[in-house]
Amino acid sequence: MSRRTIDFGIDLGTTNSEIACRQDDHIRIFKNNFNEEYTPSVVRIDEKGTIFVGRKAYERHVDDPDNSTIEFKRWMGTQQVKEFKASGKKMTPEELSAEVLKDLKRTAKTRLPDEEDILAAVITVPCNFEDNQCEATQRAAKLAGIKYAPLLQEPIAASVAYGFLEKMPKGYWVVYDLGGGTFDIAIMSVKDGRLSVVEHCGDNYLGGKDFDWKIVENFVYPILKKEYHLPGLSRENKEYGSLN
Repeated sequence: MSRRTIDFGIDLGTTNSEIACRQDDHIRIFKNNFNEEYTPSVVRIDEKGTIFVGRKAYERHVDDPDNSTIEFKRWMGTQQVKEFKASGKKMTPEELSAEVLKDLKRTAKTRLPDEEDILAAVITVPCNFEDNQCEATQRAAKLAGIKYAPLLQEPIAASVAYGFLEKMPKGYWVVYDLGGGTFDIAIMSVKDGRLSVVEHCGDNYLGGKDFDWKIVENFVYPILKKEYHLPGLSRENKEYGSLN
């Protein structure tokens, strides 16, 4: 099957990722082998060098952080690497992201005609991603075999998904994006049938997980410490899967 348009879209997230395709007049989100529409953005490499992506890697990152890693999207565009101790293999954030993209492609291809490959896909990125981060994302796409990967800012993607062009009058709109690892706000302009980002601000180190930790540290842990005399519980003690 030969496509003349870019029908695939990928949300390459800090905590979870997914892939979808436009089919006729509707959007199809591909489910993975766990029958889930999203795949955890987690990579694990065992002592044999076998790479695991998604749910199986996520289930091991707590008890084996030396050989698993999460949230590498936060390091896109940097020179940091993750070393997997058991295998000795080292990978950059874009190489890790490429493994997630490969897994998403495999998920979609098992539900597409045998002869079809995914060579082009739109990939969403935070609105405050800088040039080096965007370039790293596109390199990750190429490593995954996606030859053409135009990037779309997440506030614009969200606005289109919610029908801003069809439902909203001309003017300016505020779009919040609270993800698992990032928090962005964008001022959107709707004019002459076009959406654009007028201004934006965000924090790549403030997301749902960070809010969870604040709840644990400020509400849950003080009670547990008082009632059960548990040892220290903090992000420093429990930050799994960080890059070295």
